[in-house]
Amino acid sequence: MNNSAPVWVSERADPQFDVVGLGENSLDRTVALEEFPTPGSKWPLAEMGQQAGGQVASALLGCARLGLQGAYLGVIGDDAAGQGAVAPLRAEGLNLSGVTVCQGAHTRSALILVRQSDGERSVLEERDPALIYETGEEATRLIERSRLLLLDATDLEASLWAADVAERNGVPIVLDLDHVFPGVEALLER
Repeated sequence: MNNSAPVWVSERADPQFDVVGLGENSLDRTVALEEFPTPGSKWPLAEMGQQAGGQVASALLGCARLGLQGAYLGVIGDDAAGQGAVAPLRAEGLNLSGVTVCQGAHTRSALILVRQSDGERSVLEERDPALIYETGEEATRLIERSRLLLLDATDLEASLWAADVAERNGVPIVLDLDHVFPGVEALLER
């Protein structure tokens, strides 16, 4: 079985990538708890860890581990967290030439509380407003050479731009939304 042969078909004759994703990356701190804390209480931690996260970055990491060729488009701060957020993507062989570094910005981070009994989670996130993806020729080239574009619409303007590039090149679009927000309708119509 050829693990790099996806089930979707784009109009591209010979794409370089199975999937290109534009969206969130993060350095997550996870805390496993028996129960979610109530205000004013103290609870023991069952487990605490740190890992790379973000919707698109996590999805691409999974795709790479399944044998698909991918590229990540996103923005990180010029801090250690940024390097930590993309290190697993690099280690799995994802193309990172579409990652931009925002000078003076902090990479997105999250504290994720996970209830052990059922896996229910609450996410406390911090995203520097300076983290805006700069589109350009390299990002265009990567999207044009893909079988599929994955978006999370965190940066709506960049997502609309990427969707335009994908549509012009016959590349199907998958959208992973946490919630509907003003302006996202323009992306959903594609």
